[in-house]
Amino acid sequence: MRHAFVVFVSICSAFSEFRSEYTVDQLSNRHRGDHESWHLIATLIGHKLAVTDVALKGNLVASSSYDGTVRLWNLQNASQIGILIRGWGYVSSVILKERELFSGGESAEINIWNVNGTFIADIAGPVLSSINGIAIQKYGDVMVTGHDDNTVKMWNTRNQSIITTLEAHESGVKSVAIDGDTLVSGGCDKLVKVWSISKQALLKTLSGHSACVTGVAIQGDTIVSGSVDKTVMLWSASEGVAKTTFHGHTDWVRAVALDGDMVASGSDDQTVMLWNTSIVTSPIATLKHNSSVYGVALDGGVMASCSADKSIQVWSSHTAI
Repeated sequence: MRHAFVVFVSICSAFSEFRSEYTVDQLSNRHRGDHESWHLIATLIGHKLAVTDVALKGNLVASSSYDGTVRLWNLQNASQIGILIRGWGYVSSVILKERELFSGGESAEINIWNVNGTFIADIAGPVLSSINGIAIQKYGDVMVTGHDDNTVKMWNTRNQSIITTLEAHESGVKSVAIDGDTLVSGGCDKLVKVWSISKQALLKTLSGHSACVTGVAIQGDTIVSGSVDKTVMLWSASEGVAKTTFHGHTDWVRAVALDGDMVASGSDDQTVMLWNTSIVTSPIATLKHNSSVYGVALDGGVMASCSADKSIQVWSSHTAI
């Protein structure tokens, strides 16, 4: 019988480093689009291997890693507050919703936790294929996962059961995203696909990348995708056409995030580039890790990134108010 293993700490330890100029309340009220200055407010250290994904919600940061753990961090004092271990293998994806955390990876199980560290449930489908990405409805009970077996699976989080399996791509599904009833998936067949969740039907196929699509994000009618072809593309979900392509990275783009008019992209070139959707000539900021960047997250003027250098960096835009 497997057991959930949880370690929680209440004080900032040697696992965390913190550098701050502002309070968290000040951060959330700052102008999000100003390109003149982004400030590093925290570097979170604790994972033993590459950090694969990061989620950001208010003062809470969650991270997953090849070391098989999910870690929770309090951004207000940059402390590590929990280590969550369940099952076996690496953890590739983590997401936060209200007071719950969802993670998945090599074991093909979805692990559900309360952010206080209480283990809630495991969910597993009929076919075991590694999970590369997780997305969940902000308002609703649907969660989706992207898999190496070319499928996207839909789940009901309320009764913790599988709804359906979509034969989504002709090669591995590397990323998924949800906004309302719209699901977006990115695959190694070079395609971005747009689906109706309620109809369980394909709406659009977006073609434009020349290599594996590794990251997708959606907000309203805007879709962002990142690719091994080193580009970031902006699309109209309703029209199914590319609006622009961002050029700047010199190696694979591993992850993208979207928040309002702000786009973040993380790359094997060891940078995070921040873009404004109305400014296509160049990134408005370029932020540096010491190795490949595997995950990015945006939340109200705060950006978190994670890397093969085993760290999570948290940045904020412009100056304190």
